[in-house]
Amino acid sequence: GEFRVTRHMRDGPRRHSVHASLRGRKRTSLYGGGAVITFPRAPMEEVLHGPAPDFTFGPRTDERVTQWIAGLAYDGRWPGVGSLGVGLQRTWYRKQVDRPATPLARTDDEVWLPTFSLSAELSPRLALYGSYTRGLEESGLAPDSAANRTEALPAILTTQVDAGLRWKMTDEVSLVARLFDLRKPYFAADEANLFRELGSVQHRGVELSLAGSVASGLTLVAGAVLMDPRVTGEGVELGRVGPRPLGQAARTLTFSSQYELPGVPGLALTLNATHRSSRPADTRNLVDLPARTIWDAGFRWQSTIGEVPTLLRVQMLNVTNAYDWQLVGSGSYQVNSPRQLTMFLTMDL
Repeated sequence: GEFRVTRHMRDGPRRHSVHASLRGRKRTSLYGGGAVITFPRAPMEEVLHGPAPDFTFGPRTDERVTQWIAGLAYDGRWPGVGSLGVGLQRTWYRKQVDRPATPLARTDDEVWLPTFSLSAELSPRLALYGSYTRGLEESGLAPDSAANRTEALPAILTTQVDAGLRWKMTDEVSLVARLFDLRKPYFAADEANLFRELGSVQHRGVELSLAGSVASGLTLVAGAVLMDPRVTGEGVELGRVGPRPLGQAARTLTFSSQYELPGVPGLALTLNATHRSSRPADTRNLVDLPARTIWDAGFRWQSTIGEVPTLLRVQMLNVTNAYDWQLVGSGSYQVNSPRQLTMFLTMDL
């Protein structure tokens, strides 16, 4: 829940807003209790034969999270000139994890979280912006591939600095370019396959996006994230951890398009693509997953059945049936989905 009080003030064309807020959340989770069955070694292409395993499930883990956030923020806007935002939050965070056959674990954090943002409108089409944010986020659970699977991980502090521009190239097409620097603790599996904090990770790079209607009925959205993610700390210096973070690609490209067919009301063709460069597949950077590009294609048709508005969506995922690996954990993979056709009919009754 959240309680917020806002005060708006006018100063000629300028608008000032002051926000005071109090937020709270409480979450209770029950998970785990699964069983592990070990099969004999065999070639990957060989079908396993044998009796079905007899699973015996155990007690589950009881996890409880309580968090309160009190904040005060200022937001100032001057049309045609720019904006300024300043905020400060105080958060109280507690996580309690009761795992079977282990002592009760509890994490308590109280931290200040400042934020700052600034933008300047250089012209009606061009604006510059920058921001600084410090945050507290949950790091979840250790993956199933780790020796300490499902173990609750502590909350972590993150810091992000970014700056960029927004350029309205035409009345229909806009470009956003952003430089970013994100830093936080690095969690991965160590040489004993324990998933824990092994250092710090920094994501530094540039993000680009282009969106708009480039021709009659044709809308495009293209994006790119180019970065140099790096891990630092004692683990890297000792050779226990590689300098590149697990599963992080240096290059990610996305493309999405929609074309409304002339003469056929409500019918639009769609084409999407995602490209991801190679990425480390284990903590020590001994193995890389290869680069892959996945294409999706389909159509959307808005119509009516009788007087009922309907939307038919047909999409073929992974058109080229590209074979790829999904990274589950350090040295643990699963195969991506093959080519498949999906159809959805939505009716507004």
